Amino acid sequence: MTTTTKERSLTSAKTVKKTTVKPTVGVTTFIPYKTTPRYGKHTNGSTAIVLFDPETEEVCCIATLQVPRMPMEGCVWLKTWDECDGVVDALIVAGIVRLTGNVYRCGKKGHAFEAMLMA
Repeated sequence: MTTTTKERSLTSAKTVKKTTVKPTVGVTTFIPYKTTPRYGKHTNGSTAIVLFDPETEEVCCIATLQVPRMPMEGCVWLKTWDECDGVVDALIVAGIVRLTGNVYRCGKKGHAFEAMLMA
């Protein structure tokens, strides 16, 4: 059986440390309840933010992604499409990130926004 990219991403997200960030992230387009963010690492060493359901501990989405260009020190690249629609705004409102103004074009899917970690 062949696994999809999303399945591989979610499988790798299960290895994220259980270091919970204090703020919760509000409702987004595809996640109709508050989530708990946790930090981890992508394979290139950049910081990952994974949003979990606080009751079931299931992964809701991986809010960050790795692209060929590393983010600035203390920053991440935020995904803006599919299950992450609305996540950028929710992370900003929660005080977890602040946009730097840098944008990375991700093919036909959309853009990734660079954001500085605040929490």
